[in-house]
Amino acid sequence: MVKPGDVEALSPPLEGRESSRTSINLLPVEIEEFKEPAEITGCTGYDPVAKALMVPEGGSNKVTLKISGASQALLNKMTFKSSMPGNVTISPETPISEEQVLTVSGLTAQRDVSVQVEIEGTTVDLFEVDVLRRVTKTIHVINVTEENDDVAGDDPTTCVLAGANGFVDTKPGGDDVVFKGDGVNIGANQNCESTPNDTNIPPIVYPDNDALQSFLHRIWLQQANVELNVTGESDVTFNYDLNRSGLLDTGPFFGEYNELDKIPDGQNADFRIYVVDDIDGAHGFAVSNDENAFIGRADFSLFLLTSHELGHLVLDIGGNGHLDHLNDLVMHTQIAVHKGCLVDQQTWRAVK
Repeated sequence: MVKPGDVEALSPPLEGRESSRTSINLLPVEIEEFKEPAEITGCTGYDPVAKALMVPEGGSNKVTLKISGASQALLNKMTFKSSMPGNVTISPETPISEEQVLTVSGLTAQRDVSVQVEIEGTTVDLFEVDVLRRVTKTIHVINVTEENDDVAGDDPTTCVLAGANGFVDTKPGGDDVVFKGDGVNIGANQNCESTPNDTNIPPIVYPDNDALQSFLHRIWLQQANVELNVTGESDVTFNYDLNRSGLLDTGPFFGEYNELDKIPDGQNADFRIYVVDDIDGAHGFAVSNDENAFIGRADFSLFLLTSHELGHLVLDIGGNGHLDHLNDLVMHTQIAVHKGCLVDQQTWRAVK
């Protein structure tokens, strides 16, 4: 769950966060991410802390290798190889310059594969590779307008009557009381102090499907080989505000998010995103048992917020479903503060 107002001190950058270092023949070697034009810096499928690269089965990923001070003669003696050549291949096999882009291809799914360099009979481990199978999920977006349709009462003791939706949407004023769920009656002071709530609450403006899917691919497909496809969208007017707060309640007592699950739209999709106006105490949350995510107002990127909440449905992390060992993780508890997009090795290994 992402809560509004979450604040914590930013920790200093971890040493080795920007690149990973080793050595060959006492020459310093750095392994850095390789960023394609459409990728997000720092979120390319390379984890520099674990020195690990995510490679999709049947596909490839890249890193940049920098061997500072290596002569051409020394480079010519180097050979890149895989500890499991039946699972992973590397191109080129021999570096042609001090700064070399390596293309790592995944043949079959396998974790803990070492990319190595061999020189004059000595083998050095450079970084680790996890080849992951593709996981594909469909998403249906449901934009929900909270329906409020109460009308004025029709006798001296009744201030408000429920409208066509059959629910009293009006929060009683003064000492007025809700009577049997049919309306609001005057209280002991014999004055009507309640005004019928007949104003619907539309949802926030949400990103269009193509833009959302493109961003989800940059986060989850590029970094964990999880393909999240937005396959449908609905605009629905529905009464979910059972405690008359004007918000979507996150607690189980009122069961408001369970009300939304009664909407028939999108039930054939793997995941459903319910977009509302505002959520009580949170920007968004997810209910993994129902495979539903809920998105409301946020003062940071709705793309990131959605990526985070869908992560709760994609991953089996345990605990509260968050990973806080690096600030820039997309599954960080304080994503509203740090705004990270990283899926690291620990995260991609938690995909269901």
